[in-house]
Amino acid sequence: AELSEIGCNFTDDRSSADWAIIINANSRQYNTVDFGSTVNYFSYVDAEITIEKVITNQRIYEDMLTEKGGHTHNFNEAARDAYKKITPKIINLVSENIKQ
Repeated sequence: AELSEIGCNFTDDRSSADWAIIINANSRQYNTVDFGSTVNYFSYVDAEITIEKVITNQRIYEDMLTEKGGHTHNFNEAARDAYKKITPKIINLVSENIKQ
């Protein structure tokens, strides 16, 4: 939604795109911390991000981001927390690189 607000349109057809944005993100369980009656679960999200300028086939950006999330219910909820934290970082990264 935030990228749409700055005028970005999205397509699955690479030949009609200005930019190709490839994001592969996965979560992984990390650990638990027991505080007596409460257990905190922690998960990480690792996101590989590649941004290419389609017309020149030039790779503009390539990196991996990692974010840790925590929750008291389970590892899945901890992963959701990490995804919520990493999403704004990815949006900023994409936005900054395609404005150039």
